[in-house]
Amino acid sequence: MNLVVERIPNIEGLIQIASVNEAGGERYFLMSGRTLHIEGRLFSKYPLEAVTLTQSLSAKGGIAHGIAAVSALESYLKIQPTFTGQKVRQIMLGLSTLHSHIHHFYYELFPDYLNKTHFEGLLHRTHFGVMDLRSPDDLDLDLAVGREILSHFPQIERTLGELQRGLAMLGGKYPVAMNLIPGGVTNFNLNAALVMDLIRLLDGIKRQIEVLWPGDVKLLVGALPSLAQGGGEEQRMLCFGSLPIEGGKDDPAYYSSGVYLDGKLEPLQQNKITESYVDTFYRTADNKSLSNDLIYDLNKKNARTWIKAARYETEVMQTGALARMLVTHYGGGNVQISDSISSWIGDLGLNPERANCPAARIFALAFEGRYLISSLFGALMGLDSSLPLNQNRPFDFSGRGSGSALVESPTGGLLHEIYIEGGRIRGYRIVSPANWLLSSRDEFGHTGLVEAELNRLDKSKTLTKLSASRVLHSYYAQALDGTQ
Repeated sequence: MNLVVERIPNIEGLIQIASVNEAGGERYFLMSGRTLHIEGRLFSKYPLEAVTLTQSLSAKGGIAHGIAAVSALESYLKIQPTFTGQKVRQIMLGLSTLHSHIHHFYYELFPDYLNKTHFEGLLHRTHFGVMDLRSPDDLDLDLAVGREILSHFPQIERTLGELQRGLAMLGGKYPVAMNLIPGGVTNFNLNAALVMDLIRLLDGIKRQIEVLWPGDVKLLVGALPSLAQGGGEEQRMLCFGSLPIEGGKDDPAYYSSGVYLDGKLEPLQQNKITESYVDTFYRTADNKSLSNDLIYDLNKKNARTWIKAARYETEVMQTGALARMLVTHYGGGNVQISDSISSWIGDLGLNPERANCPAARIFALAFEGRYLISSLFGALMGLDSSLPLNQNRPFDFSGRGSGSALVESPTGGLLHEIYIEGGRIRGYRIVSPANWLLSSRDEFGHTGLVEAELNRLDKSKTLTKLSASRVLHSYYAQALDGTQ
């Protein structure tokens, strides 16, 4: 085994890339060297602890984890959150997704196309605390384009700060929300004044989200035509759909739930979501285990990652903003999405059925951002703070049972399952976007999308830290999110 990349920069968690020589030639694979063991740490805990503890998996998707955890508890308790509670969660997820998307473009993806000449005469550490000033590369941005996008950073930093402030106003803290409980939320200070403060906050950053950020995306993609290459393979995608809003006649789902396989859209079946442990340090529990949790073996043969391989039956799936839009487009669930996605995918010279390339994935984030800011204004304007925030009832976790929830996090589909007995958690399962995208080989020899793309790179060129970083950042997955 040969370690090719010691660490991918600007990503949550640790991802390394190594290679081995096989019969067909050199093969690259992903290694993850860090885990939080959240699933194991939750064993025997009081069920409500899952709501806060799972948020530690990701600063970018933490709010989604919290919502998924509390929704799984509601599934177990067989209760439905109040309409206002659902709306507050929807607003929080929208703010979190906007923050995550913008931060990803400017602080994770964009630096991959900058070199030391872009920073001549600039204090680069003003915006990038840790960054190698490297020599120019063939795929770097033109000096003028890079400098123009860099000039927007003060406005972008203010935008991110305001989104964080909005999340703290609703969630009590940032990045860990403290207001989520089964049956709704606990925002006892929610009133007309707070709603107006949030509307004014969004109005102050509306231009940056609707104009500045999409403009920078167009600049980057327009300057790098190679980003529109690579969309030749048939896509397999899944989307868990928008957060359900029960009891709201005027709240249609923004995203459709479904699975796109073999050129057709199918209803999503949760029981088909499986996981493989072949190349992971995990092995399934046996009768000697102290819990129903997975146990691990650091000496397991061929083990190289903590990221379990999520599959839909046996299929590798794409998830994220592009998948959300395409699944909704094929399902006919949102005319606005269908019209816009057909337009900009066509402008990139791509076919919607084979659109999976860096440019399309980057564009999808910015277009989703435009829809989110519009929907947030609508949600806030329609928020009635006089209605009940939660069900105001005690939680009975004494019975034996289970619950589950599906949430579209900023980076893609997220599944939480909880098993409870005697007032304690007896098992917890998380399948995150990283398990779909950053997974290694399964028992059928299939690898996740990122690992497969690394192995499809031009074999005439040596895989480098920079080329690998560009692939990983274009998929937007966070490693720590998959090491539960």
